Amino acid sequence: MRNARLRRRRAVTARVALSARAVKRYLADHPTFFLREVEWLATLRLPDGTPADVISLVHRQATRLRHERDRLAAQLAEWEAIARANDRLARQVVVLLVALHSALTPQAVRETVLAWATREFAFPCVRWCETLPRSLRRWLGLRPLRAAALPPDATLTAWLGDAYGSAALLVIEEGHWLLFAHTASDYFDERNGVLFLEQVRAGIRAAWARVQGAGRTEDAARGAGGATFDL
Repeated sequence: MRNARLRRRRAVTARVALSARAVKRYLADHPTFFLREVEWLATLRLPDGTPADVISLVHRQATRLRHERDRLAAQLAEWEAIARANDRLARQVVVLLVALHSALTPQAVRETVLAWATREFAFPCVRWCETLPRSLRRWLGLRPLRAAALPPDATLTAWLGDAYGSAALLVIEEGHWLLFAHTASDYFDERNGVLFLEQVRAGIRAAWARVQGAGRTEDAARGAGGATFDL
């Protein structure tokens, strides 16, 4: 009698073990299965007498699910933060581009850009550099980020990073450098800020070319004896 009970128990255990292996193979082929069973897993209670290998399998899969769920939640939060930053930067860039249309002189362009940077981003230090500071030139020479070298007539966007207080250097024209120096790196994030910096650079260059063209027209008019008005 005892031997018969043992044989029946071994047969049941063998069937359960086989089922556990089948479940393991299924989960290997369908890794998203447990993603549909979050609520079920939260209330999962295995009956007494469940073989240890089945308990271990379910525990590992439940742990894997929780880690995957946490990873997906963190990734979603990161994407949402990037989307919000994109929306914020887009609005701020539009504000600048609209304001630049009202700038009629080089000085007005400078004042518009500096006022925009100070107001929209509250940079602790915003200044218009007629020449690139020697210390900054030396730093860029040691750590070129987006170009192998910086020629005197360079027109590019360079990131300085945390080593320079999380600054972004926007080169807009030969001899004219706009330096955004700030202490928080979330103003222009590497992932979403480059595109907006390029839009800012293009808008400033267009305004600069427009006011310089207007200045040349005024000079020509003065030379021809025409009347001009300084605004």
